[in-house]
Parts: sequence; structure tokens; C-alpha cells
Amino acid sequence: MRNIVSATALILLAANLVAADTPPAVNVGLTANPASQIPKGSAVTLTATVTPKKPLSDIQRKIQLPVARLRYSFTAQRSWPCSDPVQDLAKNVENAVLTTTPSKGGIYAFGVDARWVNARLGVGPSVLKGGDDLGKASVANYSVTPGSFPYNTPFTYSPASGTATGPVSVTASVSLNPPPDPGLPHRFIYTWSCQAGNCGGQTCKHDVAWGTDSCTFNNLAKGAYQFTVRIDEIDPSTCDWKAYRFAGHDYVWYYVN
Repeated sequence: MRNIVSATALILLAANLVAADTPPAVNVGLTANPASQIPKGSAVTLTATVTPKKPLSDIQRKIQLPVARLRYSFTAQRSWPCSDPVQDLAKNVENAVLTTTPSKGGIYAFGVDARWVNARLGVGPSVLKGGDDLGKASVANYSVTPGSFPYNTPFTYSPASGTATGPVSVTASVSLNPPPDPGLPHRFIYTWSCQAGNCGGQTCKHDVAWGTDSCTFNNLAKGAYQFTVRIDEIDPSTCDWKAYRFAGHDYVWYYVN
């Protein structure tokens, strides 16, 4: 009887040792706080989660998913207004929570790669032996917004509203006031659209170095229209997103007779 008990204990011990070197199937998640955007100069907190796909017993969880067995590598990559290389924020760390302050405005993707560590040699997060990738997760299209737009944006139309009979081509123009300093380099992205009225999906997009721009909307029939332009100011040397504004939607309607 004693031999049977001893054999059973050895089998359980062997099973636990095997389980200790076998990672469970998990889902890896990543969240950001604030959830979708921050003003430039503020911090965002990233939190990684590792959740078993199947319920684990208390013993299995202690053996297979203790904190000491998990490592996280966090990354950030800006995709707009320029595509930057992937930045390593932290590599093979035990902490599943990371706070970072992006240095430039733009659209980012944050990522995490979770790993399960077979064993540790000595101490310190970098002293690892073996391991398995548990999975990856990301937060995409995260906005780091710039400061206030330093220009007024008066609109003009040619022909003037209410003076033309459709079908007609209408040119909407915007100028920055005060004008950008001509002694300094500039970069502005103008993205035009028709917010109201049947414009047939016409748009314009211009990436230029000056403070005026226009867009012509063709074959406009009789009706009321509202044109708008988004203006993004980009630092031409660092590609930092400096400021932006939507202009035109708060102006009067444009009428075609």
C-alpha cells in the first residue's frame, strides 16, 4: 500500500514538473488609459493582461501563471504624419503596467508581446532561460494631439454664394492670418471635403509649404452646400504634429441657384 501511495505521489510530482514547463493557452490583451487620445506632453498608461483560455485550478495557476513566469515587451510606433521606426518602450519586464509619454504628436500604435519563462538563473529580469511566446496585443490609431492652432482661417468663394446658376464649379479658398513667417520653413496639410450638399464625394488634399490653399468642386447643381478644410501644421524638420484646425463648417451656407 505504501508503495502505491509513493508511486502516486511521484506521478503527481512528475505531472506538476511537466506542467511547470508547459505554458497554458492564453489570450493576451492590451488597454490604454486614457483610452483613445491624449494631448501632447501627457502620459498614457498601458496595461497588459494574460487570461487562460480554459479555467485553471488554483494549483495550475500557481504553477503555470505566476507573475514571476511572465515577461512583457512594450513597443510604440507612430504612423502619421510620418512613419517612424518601432520604439522599444520596455523589454522582458515583469510589470504588466507601463506609463509612457510620447514625445511627438501623431497617430500611434502601442503593442505588447507576452512571454512565459521556463526558469530563472540568478536574479534580475534579464537573466532568463528559455521561454515561449504567449501572444501579442495592440492598441491602434491612438492620437497624441497637438496644441491650439495659431492662425485665423478666413474663407472666400468664387463665384460668390448666390450668384451662380448650376451646374457650376465653385472654388473655396482659405488663408492663414496672420501669414506664416516667410523666414521660417513650414509644412501644412490641407484636406478639403463637402460636409453638406451633393458634391459627389469630391475632395482635395494638398501637402504644401505655404499658408493659402483652395479646392474646386465641380458640377454643383442647385442647392445649399457647406465646405470644410482640415489644416494640419507639421514641423518640416522633425515631422512633429504641431497644430490642427477644422475650418469652414462654422461659416455660412453656400447657395447655387
